[in-house]
Amino acid sequence: MAELGLSVRGIEGSYGQGIVIQNIDIDVPPGNITCLMGLNGMGKTTTLRAIMGLLPHSAGEVLVDGVAVSPVPHKRARAGIAYVPEDRQVFPTLTVAENLRVARRKGRKPPLADDEIFGIFPKLADRQMQLAGTMSGGEQQMLVIARAIVTAPTVILLDEPSEGLAPEYVDAIYSALQILRLHSIGVLLVEQNFKMACTAGDEFVVLNRGSVVGRASRREVASDPSVVERHLSLSTSSSFSD
Repeated sequence: MAELGLSVRGIEGSYGQGIVIQNIDIDVPPGNITCLMGLNGMGKTTTLRAIMGLLPHSAGEVLVDGVAVSPVPHKRARAGIAYVPEDRQVFPTLTVAENLRVARRKGRKPPLADDEIFGIFPKLADRQMQLAGTMSGGEQQMLVIARAIVTAPTVILLDEPSEGLAPEYVDAIYSALQILRLHSIGVLLVEQNFKMACTAGDEFVVLNRGSVVGRASRREVASDPSVVERHLSLSTSSSFSD
């Protein structure tokens, strides 16, 4: 039986009268890191928002483990889709421990216990009683990823996790991605650092003007680096953002 996880089929989204993404097909099997790539403004963040239900889509469907899920954001969260936006969105007046506590979902056991999460992000262990709003950007980024993990998701939508962060925080976040893989949690990753995305990713999907224009696997990229330019129409020397 084929692996399931997240499946996105033909979604189309718009702001007002203008269609901004169309015919988007993406699969994120359990434990797979799929990188959504493209130049600035090509629809990467918009695609994540549409998958989460934050941008209503007028066509297509989103499935989790083969079951179509409601377009309502909180119902998609309950179905197993976690979203870590680019602007982090911690609960600033709650402590680190409280941020994690409120994210837990009744009836779903997190894949990692708190001590395992703090093992990945030791700075959070030292700041459990600190208000999240007083933490650095890197610490907040670790917290929102930890908060996503405790929801026991099938897939995490992760938008630009390394943007503006010191290398120590970036290393911790990418170490966490490898652990998520071991626990069969899929990740749909938007990453501005192309070299890092190629290191982390299993599959690569590139957008241009709101449509998928190329795909490649880790094996294809590893065996022939020029496939990045040919198949994805991207330059290996560039960085990308949305």
